[in-house]
Amino acid sequence: PLNIELHKGEFTFVIKPMDIQTAMFKDVYCVYSRGLPIAVIQSKPRSSRLDKCMALVKLDNRVLYSAKFIRILYAIIEVCGMVYKGITRIDLCYDCIRFKDNRSPSKFINAFVSGRGVTTHNIRKRGSEEFTCHGKKPSGGSAKINYIRFGSPKSKISSYIYDKSLELMESKDKPWIRAAWDACGL
Repeated sequence: PLNIELHKGEFTFVIKPMDIQTAMFKDVYCVYSRGLPIAVIQSKPRSSRLDKCMALVKLDNRVLYSAKFIRILYAIIEVCGMVYKGITRIDLCYDCIRFKDNRSPSKFINAFVSGRGVTTHNIRKRGSEEFTCHGKKPSGGSAKINYIRFGSPKSKISSYIYDKSLELMESKDKPWIRAAWDACGL
C-alpha cells in the first residue's frame, strides 16, 4: 500500500506501511505528523481467536509528554475509521527527586531491601512479598540499587521505582522528558 495522508482538525497524519511484522500482527504502520513518528498501528491479527478487524494503536513516548496526546489519539482513531474498544496497556509515571518525607528514591529502595525503615505504612499488595532489584557494585565500593520491581513477574500489574536519569544516559536519551523535567523544576 501507498503512503496515506489524512486530515482531522488541526492534525495532518501520514501513514506509512512498515516492512516488519510482529508476533501478534501481520501489518504494521507508522503514523507521522510534521515529519515525526507519533504512533504505530498494528493490524491483521495472526490468531484466529482475535477479531480479524482488531488493531492496536501505540503512541510514541514523545507524544505522551504532550498536552495534546489524547486529542492526537482520538484523531488517529477517527481518521482511520476505527472504533475504540479498550485499553490493553497503560503506564503511569511519577518523576521526582525526593519523596514527600524528603527521602531519596535510592534510600527508599535500599531501606526496603535491607528491611530498615520498613513500616506497616508502606504500600504493599496483600499476599505479595516478591520484588526484583538491579544495581551495581563497583570494586571496593558499596552496592547501589538503581531499580526495583514490586510483585510477581506473572502479575498483570507491575510497580517500579528506578533512576530515569541513569536510563536516559545509558540507554536512549529522550530530550522531551528532560524538557518536561526542566519545566517542572526538576
